[in-house]
This record gives sequence, C-alpha cells and structure tokens, in this order.
Amino acid sequence: MKRLWGISLAVLILDALTKTLAWEGLPHSPSFPLHHPDWEWARLVVVRNEGLILGFLSGNKALVIFVMAIAVHTLQRFLSDEGGKNPHLFLPAGLVLGGAMGNLLDRMVRGFVVDFIALGDWPVFNVADAAVVTGIVLMLLSSRHPPRIEPINEPIPPHPPEEPITKSPPPPPDGANEGDP
Repeated sequence: MKRLWGISLAVLILDALTKTLAWEGLPHSPSFPLHHPDWEWARLVVVRNEGLILGFLSGNKALVIFVMAIAVHTLQRFLSDEGGKNPHLFLPAGLVLGGAMGNLLDRMVRGFVVDFIALGDWPVFNVADAAVVTGIVLMLLSSRHPPRIEPINEPIPPHPPEEPITKSPPPPPDGANEGDP
C-alpha cells in the first residue's frame, strides 16, 4: 500500500510543479513551440480547463469539484482494495490516483485545471491527464495478461495423523479405592 501512495504522491507533486511552471512561465495566449526542428508537432500552450471531460459542467465550479472529490474518494477506496489483492496494480493505480488528485487539487486551488501540453491534433493536456491515461492503459494491459505466478517446487509436508478420539473410563468417586468391590 505504501507503494501505491508513493507513486500517487510523486505524480501529484510533479503535476503541481509543472502546472505552476507553465502558468507562471509561459505566455497565456499563443502557443509556444518547442525549439527543436524535429518537434514542430509539439508545443506548449496554457489553457484554462474549467469543466470536466470535453468541457462538461464548465459553468458550475462547485459541482465540478464535488463530482471530482467523490470520484477521487471512490477511486482511492477501490484501488486500495484491489492493490492489496493484485500487487501488480501498484504502478497503474498510483498513476491514476495521483493524476486524479492532481486535477482535483488544481480545481480546488485555482478553480480550473491548467493544461499546457499540445501534441499534434490531440487536445491540450497536463501531467495528471497523462498519468491517468497511462495508468488506465497499464491496468487494461495487465488485466489481459496478468503476471504469472510460478508454483513453488517444494513438497508440501503431510499433515500429522489425527489422534483417534477414545472415551476413557470415568474417574472413580472421591475416597473410593480402585481395588474395592
């Protein structure tokens, strides 16, 4: 369980740091192309995302925060339970939970989510979004190909034989001798 929370915390910190750097260090209007000729398809652009997926509920910030908080809480409980049963889910679960918490924190602090990574024709996203998508893909892949658990090649020791239950004669009454008729 510590690994799940460690991964979640790392994603949360990286997401918060990159959003702060983007918000404070990049221009807020035109996109900022990366300075490499082979990377013309990638650019940094600051976008305020006030809604949920595809701008859904963008006019009601309190409802968006409430829905996100319920989703993060439910996700945390589910992943905590599943993570204990399936240790191979620590990484993907940590990515999903950390990303969800990162976007929730951004909504609670700023009132919107800062998106700043633009790749080709994809919608603009952030580290939290990338973590959530990567975690979900890893979960789907691991559910199709669960890790193999190798059998232990040691013989199982046999159980000791059970003692037969026999009734012993009742003890003699107090003061009676065993030899007296």
